[in-house]
Amino acid sequence: MTTPNTKVLIVEDEILAAENLATKLRKYGYHIVDMVDTGDRAIVSARESQPDIVLMDIMLKGHMDGICAANHIYDEWGIPIIYMTAFSDVKTVERAKHSSPYGYVVKPFRSTELMAVMEIALNQHHKLQHLQTLGAERADLLSVLAHDFRNPLSTIMMASEMLELKGDGWNQEERRKRIQRIKTAVDNLTHLLEDVVMLSRAEAKNFQPDAITFNILHFCGDLVKNVQMNWGDDYELRYLPLLQRSALVTLDARWLSYIINSLLSLAVKFAPLGSVIDLQLSALADHLILQVTCPVAIDDKFLARQGTNMGVSIIEKLVKAQQGEMIVDRIPYTSTTFRVRLPLPLTAQETGV
Repeated sequence: MTTPNTKVLIVEDEILAAENLATKLRKYGYHIVDMVDTGDRAIVSARESQPDIVLMDIMLKGHMDGICAANHIYDEWGIPIIYMTAFSDVKTVERAKHSSPYGYVVKPFRSTELMAVMEIALNQHHKLQHLQTLGAERADLLSVLAHDFRNPLSTIMMASEMLELKGDGWNQEERRKRIQRIKTAVDNLTHLLEDVVMLSRAEAKNFQPDAITFNILHFCGDLVKNVQMNWGDDYELRYLPLLQRSALVTLDARWLSYIINSLLSLAVKFAPLGSVIDLQLSALADHLILQVTCPVAIDDKFLARQGTNMGVSIIEKLVKAQQGEMIVDRIPYTSTTFRVRLPLPLTAQETGV
């Protein structure tokens, strides 16, 4: 199916052929942004109109043929090219092949033949763009991971060296502080490794959450107790459950635990010591809402910073993998709420099975 208003640049040195082709393309729903007859004009038009695809005649007027123009357009803007030519000799085909075209049709051609080639070309181009985007995201995440791994490793290295060099001269309290730094750094590395595992699972093709049925009230209550124990007196975690259905839910418990812990970690990163962090659980008829509220209005630029961005990205991927959604609400100068909505399948008890 043709995407509505797909923009097409026609490069054809026979004006009647160009107009005839444009008329047929419009009938199929394409938008013709321009018709030009030389390679130089094709480059200028491509720069100004930014078409979705270029139909390029190989033999053009002027000093630049269609292959040279196509090379420039694709290298500069990555716009897919389809060649149209009356020449099918081996040398022409070989030159055209090395310019990485998305298609090649020999004149005279049928309209349906050209449309099929165009649709395939556009589809392949969209897939390539998607893969490039994923590659860029993966490179960014790897860069963040390398940075975040380096910090605790450096802490472990320095604390170990200090213990080795000066440990015999320290009192018990000084030695305890260095050992505690090492333990904290090891905990950070453990969390980072868990991030990597969760990210790989969320991105794995055809990977399905390992859903089990459990009591959501007991699950979150136990989690809150463990988190509060780790926080000590630094922060207060307030648990606010709201139940409008059975407490039994069917979800991936490990993913849910990771999501809640990660959201609480995000809140603690920005909240002042002694703050109250709210965890609100709403179990409704067909969906679950988790809200973690931090008493600080967190700006997007801080959420996008190195390290924090990876945590947000993993949470979003895990939520999306369960057909859920995550949004961030802010009250200026007051608070930030991370809200996750997950669909809940009915349990056997509720369906009467």
